[in-house]
Amino acid sequence: MQQELPLNASPGETFRVLKEKEIRQYGEYRTRRLVLEAWERI
Repeated sequence: MQQELPLNASPGETFRVLKEKEIRQYGEYRTRRLVLEAWERI
């Protein structure tokens, strides 16, 4: 079952765990960089 997020939940807080894990693993927030690079290509 999907959990409802509060209306004031920001995407940054939603992906906080992912961000922390990637920073530990890669030394950067890799998903953010990849998404922004993809956005620039379109």
